[in-house]
This record gives sequence, structure tokens and C-alpha cells, in this order.
Amino acid sequence: MDTAAAQPSPAPARPAGPPPSFVEQLRHWRQGRGIRQLSCGENGRCAPSREMVPRLAERLDVPLPERNALLEATGYAPR
Repeated sequence: MDTAAAQPSPAPARPAGPPPSFVEQLRHWRQGRGIRQLSCGENGRCAPSREMVPRLAERLDVPLPERNALLEATGYAPR
């Protein structure tokens, strides 16, 4: 049995520069999961509440460090 195939691949390195915005991060986590565009949050017309960010992240199976990055991108302190 090949154990290398069972190992999750490491997260891609982030490019140098400013951290990605909430919209960019949300779009990244939504893609490939069969979830359609989250219109209001993804086009920047509205800002999610502090309660909504962790709920979205949980539904998208976003790992904890990236959940904190989503909170920071929306202007909230990480948990």
C-alpha cells in the first residue's frame, strides 16, 4: 500500500505581497466544492458579520489557521 498517496498535500505557498482579501479567500475555498457563488459576500457589496465568517468557514471545511486569516481579512480579531 502506498502511504504517500494517503498523505494530504501541503498547502501552496502564499506569494509575497499583501495578504489576500476576504473575497479572494472565500472564492478560493468555495471553488472545487460544488458550491455556487456566494453573491453578496463574494462581490464585496456587503461585509459578513463576525458570526458569519466562522459559519462559512466551517461549511467550506476551512482549516483553523485559514479561518483566522478570513477573520483578519474582514477586520475581526482571530479566535
